[in-house]
Amino acid sequence: FPDDLALSGGETVVVVPFDPATHNRELLVARVRRALEEGARRRTALAAEDAPREAVARWQAELRCALRRASAPLPPLDRTPPATTEGTRLVRRGYTIVPLRIASRPGLTVPAHLYLPEDALDTVPGVLIACGHAHEGKAYPWYQQAGALCARSGLAALLFDPLDQGERWQDPRDDGAPRTWGTRAHNLSGAKALLLGWSQTGLEAWDSMRALDALAARPEVEGPAGAEREHGDDAGVAVAQLPVAVPGDRVAAVAVVVGEHAVERA
Repeated sequence: FPDDLALSGGETVVVVPFDPATHNRELLVARVRRALEEGARRRTALAAEDAPREAVARWQAELRCALRRASAPLPPLDRTPPATTEGTRLVRRGYTIVPLRIASRPGLTVPAHLYLPEDALDTVPGVLIACGHAHEGKAYPWYQQAGALCARSGLAALLFDPLDQGERWQDPRDDGAPRTWGTRAHNLSGAKALLLGWSQTGLEAWDSMRALDALAARPEVEGPAGAEREHGDDAGVAVAQLPVAVPGDRVAAVAVVVGEHAVERA
């Protein structure tokens, strides 16, 4: 279009270029910023010493409800532990690595590594470590180090590969290398999931909860009375927080590393 259009009456109309993609992005960013500002305002008010406990409980219930809606569908509450197969154990100094395959859904297997303390005399607390956006998934050196440190500290730590990371490529080229991985692949699979009423968040939440089920079912791990802990880094932060939104008392604590607070500051 030209920069302006001359009308028959001699008037001129200025044409403003319109880019739908830019317009939609600006609308989304503005909406996210307003939500962040409102969330910061509510958190500040609830952090005050005189904040009513009822208001804090109501806010927590709202967050859990929002997380459940964003993650639907979730595994049923009356589910049984997933089937798992165990590979050859790797004995290291102070701990042992147990390769696992967890049947998260029919036809969907999640590769995982279980780090166990050396010569534990009794059951130990369990820790589920949700990986962030690392190409190697559970094999990323920092995540291996986290699992080893947990095991040497007397904890059983389970790490599993997220979709499109580690051993879980979904779109390989002819040579076996992935066309996409990490966030780009998550965006593509997430768009497809929306057509079925699912979401990328829900897909990852399901795997996280089934991994937690598998961890809790291990004979080396304390039962519900001991409760499990969760640790999340980067993208794993959101995944680690999701089981907390589901009724139950198995998760005793969640450790956040990086995560949404860093995004908010940016």
